Amino acid sequence: MDDSRVPAGQLYARAAPRLQAYLRDFLVYMAILVSCMLVAVTVGTSLATQICVVSCIVTFMFYEPVCIALAGGTIGHLSLNLRIAREQDLGPVSFRQAFVRTLVKGLLGLPIFLFIYFTAKSQGIHDLAAGTVVIPRDPSAVVPRGFTAAKPRGRIAPSASGAAHP
Repeated sequence: MDDSRVPAGQLYARAAPRLQAYLRDFLVYMAILVSCMLVAVTVGTSLATQICVVSCIVTFMFYEPVCIALAGGTIGHLSLNLRIAREQDLGPVSFRQAFVRTLVKGLLGLPIFLFIYFTAKSQGIHDLAAGTVVIPRDPSAVVPRGFTAAKPRGRIAPSASGAAHP
């Protein structure tokens, strides 16, 4: 992958803000579920219940990829100054990439976030599968402890005196 189009010092979201966004989106999912249940109970017919169940499932499947493709993130991401971007150039994510990302996250669950601690750009398994990264929407409003700069690959870090380690 060519990192030449990614700005030097680019910040990537660590696990904490990403998990907070995940929890906020969980509340959105619960609101959708409760709304569907209320409609089904209020109407009270089996057809209405079936329509509500199908609507709820479709909404759960497409909420995240549609939000990411159209706005760069879900309500949880947007509320925490996060944006999902293409890894290679930090551009907008396609619906296909967003859907792959959501599908992998849905299939593997919370363990996907463990990879964030072991990748240079704080990517989860779902990000690696879709070719995405999570970056600040507004870098000037970043909380430093929630973000990290990519760790350079294949370079020797200079010592405190400025000389490179052997």
